[in-house]
Amino acid sequence: MREVSSLEVKGDTCLIKTSLAQGSSPVLLPPHFCALRGECEVREMTKLEDHLEGIINIFHQYSIRLGDYDTLNKSELKKLITKELPNALKNTKDQPSIDKVFQELDADKDGQVTFEEFVALVSRVLKTAHADIHKE
Repeated sequence: MREVSSLEVKGDTCLIKTSLAQGSSPVLLPPHFCALRGECEVREMTKLEDHLEGIINIFHQYSIRLGDYDTLNKSELKKLITKELPNALKNTKDQPSIDKVFQELDADKDGQVTFEEFVALVSRVLKTAHADIHKE
């Protein structure tokens, strides 16, 4: 069981040191989570922080539909890609293309895409977009 052993406010982020059964691991919480707990002051999020939170929100918008609320099944991933990345990925409506993307993302082959696995897709899209900007 996780217990909060201490709390530090570091800039705009609360660093909560937790005690776990097998050791200790710090957890960083974004400012708005700290504010909800009444543990630190909230400042306006920067543009980058806002975009990062947007990526999380988009993931959750699709992951909460069926089954595990924090993973995407193939159908949920297809909906997310089709609606949110139609200009960034080719053949978003082509099922074999979606199947290939899903297989590449599902690193542990459990039939679900976790947020961490989804971030790999976001990273590839960002790298490609960045390279394309420099080609122009």
